[in-house]
Amino acid sequence: MKKIAIISPASFSQVKPMLQLAKMIKKQGHEVHMLTADDFKMEIESAGVIFREFNFKKFINTGIAVASKQGVQEKDNLTSFFSATKEGAVATLLEQARKRIVDLFVSPYATIDLLRKLQKDEKYDYFVTNYISFAVTVALKCLELRFATFVPGHPSQLPEENGLYGFPPFWPKDFLAKKEQVSLHDLRSLCANVHEKFTENFNEIYREFGLTPTSNAFREISEDLVLFSYPDFNNIHSGLRDKSIYLGAMEVVPELDKSWTARIDDYNNKHLVDSQKILLAFGTFLSERVDVLEKIIVTIRSKLPNTLLIVAAGGSIDKLAQYNSNKIIIERFIPQPSLIPHMDLIIHHAGGNSFLETFAHNKPSLAMPFATDEFAIAADIQNQGLGIVLNPNTFTPQELVESIDRLTSEALPAREIGVIDVAKLDRVMQDF
Repeated sequence: MKKIAIISPASFSQVKPMLQLAKMIKKQGHEVHMLTADDFKMEIESAGVIFREFNFKKFINTGIAVASKQGVQEKDNLTSFFSATKEGAVATLLEQARKRIVDLFVSPYATIDLLRKLQKDEKYDYFVTNYISFAVTVALKCLELRFATFVPGHPSQLPEENGLYGFPPFWPKDFLAKKEQVSLHDLRSLCANVHEKFTENFNEIYREFGLTPTSNAFREISEDLVLFSYPDFNNIHSGLRDKSIYLGAMEVVPELDKSWTARIDDYNNKHLVDSQKILLAFGTFLSERVDVLEKIIVTIRSKLPNTLLIVAAGGSIDKLAQYNSNKIIIERFIPQPSLIPHMDLIIHHAGGNSFLETFAHNKPSLAMPFATDEFAIAADIQNQGLGIVLNPNTFTPQELVESIDRLTSEALPAREIGVIDVAKLDRVMQDF
């Protein structure tokens, strides 16, 4: 048995898959500690995993980003992010890139000190850190601690040798307007500038600790193992095959609550013809785009009146409450993983968790990506025949209805979801 520490950013979308990994490793007989902000203590301990406080980042997202406790600067960053999403994909990526130096490299020296003390007290055999926790990666390298890198979302978040962090290598077909395609040059230039500055920040610390400088800080990962929280579509990172595991959809889905089952059964009993059940969820961040949610709700209510539509409204619940009815169910939170098996279609933002949950049950996706790796995930949905992609800012009601009709008229072909190589993961843990 090994004593393993899993370090997660203080974000619900990151804690969730890393907690699934923690439970999977625990099942192999190891002692697993999960290190993150105390906002997640109850959820972690209820999963049977030992919690240790380790909050190294100012931003916290406990389920609804705008409702979580933030500083003034973090709230301003959220406001500017949501404004950028209304301008378009490239404007959003440019906004994210401008904030990247500060957002992704928070307090590296404090993180080194914190990790040094923690290791002295706990004497962990092995660590797993989230790829986007760059300060933790620096700390682990400087303290010469063995670790695995966990890559959330699309594998391209870890750029390939000639790639740039924040510049999507894959886009859905016909997604960008001509004006946005022109702006891609500006995005590439900005990402290259971020790459240069970010790498120099890394190397400043590396030199202090006597480590060899790196040519690309965004490629600084474990020498042992890279864990991709994604299916293996065999379209990226061929050079990492020997030291990587694609985890796919790890979550064991709990049974749906009886109250929800009753609502769905009631709908099924009343609507046997020309009907479908749709789940609409834009995740912990993008539920703030109430304009897009409202457009979808109004269109479905008008054009597809027999549809049961379940909406995860998040912080937009009060603005959307007027649409609640026996066929349109709007809740702040919904048991999304448990509901998906009962749905005919999932409309989501191509976020990593939503995509994996939909993929695991072989349900069709209607994806509307807004930011970061969502464009690459949406491209996979399109290229792998898993659904349709629409631009959230420009889609028309007709396009929405035609997409829903197409996706609900034919079931996706049966596919091999994939099996996690738990034995390989356990061998790595036992080796160190």
